[in-house]
Amino acid sequence: GSGRGNSLVLSLESDTAVMSGVHRLAWLPTSEQVLREILAWCGFPYTRLRFASRNGGHRSRVELLAARKESTFAHYDEVNPAEARSRPRWIPRLLRRA
Repeated sequence: GSGRGNSLVLSLESDTAVMSGVHRLAWLPTSEQVLREILAWCGFPYTRLRFASRNGGHRSRVELLAARKESTFAHYDEVNPAEARSRPRWIPRLLRRA
């Protein structure tokens, strides 16, 4: 929702539904940047956001692709130049501290 900025929001889920959160809790990211930071912290500093469609229809799915090595996206960036993103400057410092 509005006003949340870049954060993780707690969501209470069913304790009987398939794929529910741990002890009914789930954390939902409020932005793409939050996901990118989580992935970088986990060792995946290179990411691409891709909007996909099912059966040639409108864009109905968002995929966030992540890699440990920049070269992983070499072919992907060549085919999808508009989706290529440069590596944020703070990530190398973060990885050195880890």
